[in-house]
Amino acid sequence: MTGATVIFVDTNFFLSCRKLDKIDWTLLGPVDAARLLICETVVSEIDELKTSADRRKSRKAMQTNTYFGHILNSSDKTITLNESAPKVTMEFYDKTRPSQEHVNELDYDNNDQRIIGYVLDYSSHNESDEVVFVTGDTVARWLASNFNVDYLEIPAEWLLPERPDPRYLENQRLKKQLAELRSTEPNFAITCLDENGGEPDQVEFSYPRFEPLDETQIESLMERLKTRHPMKTDFGAPNPRSLRSHATIADLLGQRLYEPSSYVRPPDEKIRRYTEFEYPAWINNCRRVLSKLDELLQSNLDHSVATFAVSNDSNSTGRNVLIRFVAHEGILIRPHLYVPDSAAPNNTILPEPPTAPEGYFPAQRVEQAVRQTLGRDSHLATFNLPIAPPYTSVNNEREPDCFYYKNGRSEEPSTSFELTCEQWRHRDGNAYFEAEILFDPLVGLSSGKIGLEIHADNLPRPARKFVPISIVVKPENSEPHAMRMINSLRFDH
Repeated sequence: MTGATVIFVDTNFFLSCRKLDKIDWTLLGPVDAARLLICETVVSEIDELKTSADRRKSRKAMQTNTYFGHILNSSDKTITLNESAPKVTMEFYDKTRPSQEHVNELDYDNNDQRIIGYVLDYSSHNESDEVVFVTGDTVARWLASNFNVDYLEIPAEWLLPERPDPRYLENQRLKKQLAELRSTEPNFAITCLDENGGEPDQVEFSYPRFEPLDETQIESLMERLKTRHPMKTDFGAPNPRSLRSHATIADLLGQRLYEPSSYVRPPDEKIRRYTEFEYPAWINNCRRVLSKLDELLQSNLDHSVATFAVSNDSNSTGRNVLIRFVAHEGILIRPHLYVPDSAAPNNTILPEPPTAPEGYFPAQRVEQAVRQTLGRDSHLATFNLPIAPPYTSVNNEREPDCFYYKNGRSEEPSTSFELTCEQWRHRDGNAYFEAEILFDPLVGLSSGKIGLEIHADNLPRPARKFVPISIVVKPENSEPHAMRMINSLRFDH
């Protein structure tokens, strides 16, 4: 199939297929884009099936009706089912009557034939479009073939798994219930905590998104930087009073060693290296930092942390327990590791300005030599004691009632991670588990879900707690941060 592709489906498509966002649309073939048109007959049948005695049909009908509601609430009356190739959208077919050209050939009191009538109506008014009827019903495919309508049998990969025999399911349920009654099992109580120790039904996080500095802001900041830290251009003799920290030494020597004529300028090569390389390079490095300041500030943010408190409130110890953190709906997580502020890396600082080369008065060298001579042996020598290496136990055995990361503590974001414990003692208070919440603020994600699952050898059904997460992303101006960075630089002028 190539070109503009339009797909009509029957009601059975929605009842027998997986969720529309779980379908592999590439099975349509070489299609760049496809429009899924829903005719009035399908909408009416789905609406009636919401109250069906068949729970599976009613559940699928309500699920489908949710998609229809999204279509009605959208501004262009269209929703997107698949963004990547092929792009698939869904909308209602805007005609309320099937083809009148075939009214004598088709029985429009029959829903299958009525749907074929809508397909024929669209095809007659849009001859350049490739129209395909997707169905799993044999009668519907036979009708399509009789009226030269291209059809596609629903791929097996799209279909829901077959339902087991209800009697078998009931038998299995009773067996499981009997096994639970005969067993002793732990009882894990899981609670999600907020920053204040409360137990919210939904956790809310506020997250800043730093805005990049524009060229005008960067130029203004660079001017301020160069004003506070200008390039030194005068390498002549300074005021001697600013250098005579020990005037009495010069007096003792009885020499006029601070005359401007005695000043020794810094070498020309050092001056050239400072003015032509070091200072311009520092300016360029500062500009680079400011140009990507929003990214640097974003990377330095502390991640939000979700905390779960878990207790075993039974009279039985949990055996071979597995604790699994799980994230859904675009959220990523990783184990939380507390890092003190003093140890946390900080890449949002400007490089210190280069030190300009300086000359010297001969008196400075004389003073330095005299001070060293007079100060020798005037105080006790200091020395550093070697620091003993930290104690490392040669016993690598794990404590049975402690928690350990199953595959080691990973810093890579993922949708889950796990811990294990051989014996979770009963009535031993709360154990606390933390996960960092990670997401891309540029994506505009506003919600997700995170949960904790606990499995154990003597726990027939896992204990689970899932909590919705609401994320509020607020734009933040990067310029005040840049000003603080400039003001924190060493000020030598």
